[in-house]
Amino acid sequence: MHRASRHMTTLLLAAWADAAGAITWADKSVPDPIDPTRTCAVHEPMSWGGYIYEFPSKYDMVFWPFVTDNGLWYCADTGFIAFYGDFKNLPEAERASIAAWLKGKDKPTDLRGRLARLEEVYALRQKDGAFRNQLLRTLARQYQDLGDLAKANEYRKAALAQIEASLQAPPTSELDRLQSLYLAANYSRVLGDPAASDAWLVKLREALANVKDAKTKDAAGFIGKLADETPHIKAGGKVDPEPAAR
Repeated sequence: MHRASRHMTTLLLAAWADAAGAITWADKSVPDPIDPTRTCAVHEPMSWGGYIYEFPSKYDMVFWPFVTDNGLWYCADTGFIAFYGDFKNLPEAERASIAAWLKGKDKPTDLRGRLARLEEVYALRQKDGAFRNQLLRTLARQYQDLGDLAKANEYRKAALAQIEASLQAPPTSELDRLQSLYLAANYSRVLGDPAASDAWLVKLREALANVKDAKTKDAAGFIGKLADETPHIKAGGKVDPEPAAR
């Protein structure tokens, strides 16, 4: 599993915690993966609390800081961009192909431009299926936050196809299966297929009732509570359930 995916799973396993505090960031300078003689001005998360798991991005199973502008590390000189924590150990073959692709490209001037660049750069990197699905879901959440629901749901449609395919294979872990079933239910409903959503919810409830890994039980409770809201997601809109249903 890719580092960002492992980090996401670690965050999810802690989702039931009720930590207090405030989100803080620190300015940081890091070497540019494309040209190590240059540096990139980025922001590093310093403190946060369990409340981050109650942010609406939970309905896409993506969490802070990956769904924030600061969580996208961008190098103004070369135009390289990646998620926080994904700057180190860029293979030389990837570095060369990305450097060639970036040459002569206009620099993104706003968040929408950085999201497009993020997708384009990651298309040139070697990542596993879990990461690719996480990327689609993160893009969906970011575009929803920008008010572009049509684009957000196109990413969810692509993510759902991958999720449905992954559910035909043996699960890598109980938590991965629970998350996939939950997302399949949410995305089927927002994409206008409530019958499929209900069927996925049945499978999710069965899986929740049979969790064996003690470390997964609390996270399972978190997902189960979220699944109670899934029937209140409206087709064609946000993946977030209607507020009145909460």
